[in-house]
Amino acid sequence: MFDRPHILIAEDDELVSELLKEVAMKEGFKVSIAVTGNEAFSLIATNQELYSCVFLDLSLPGMHGKDIIKNLTKLNSRTKIIVYSGFIDEQIYEELKRFKIVVSCQMKPISYTVLRSIFVTILENGEL
Repeated sequence: MFDRPHILIAEDDELVSELLKEVAMKEGFKVSIAVTGNEAFSLIATNQELYSCVFLDLSLPGMHGKDIIKNLTKLNSRTKIIVYSGFIDEQIYEELKRFKIVVSCQMKPISYTVLRSIFVTILENGEL
């Protein structure tokens, strides 16, 4: 039996998370959603092998996205993180690039074409 890959969407904007969820499910993923940074970190830290990747908004209530990435790195997590935010300047991009678990940085809004391409790549290669 085919076991669908599972992603976590860490996003506090319900409209954005539902859109990401809809596209991901259409592409064959199981989807979980976290609406706070603390919830996202807890889900990832306790289920590191469960998620094929995590779509992580940097500006979550509670724990900030960068702190989630730093804490997961301390845990030697291999979870692949796709950061997306309404604001990623060169300094933030360079800082995020240093973390091996960050495989992509995307600006909001993400087009359907780019989003679908990310999902297809993960399905075909197991990672981005």
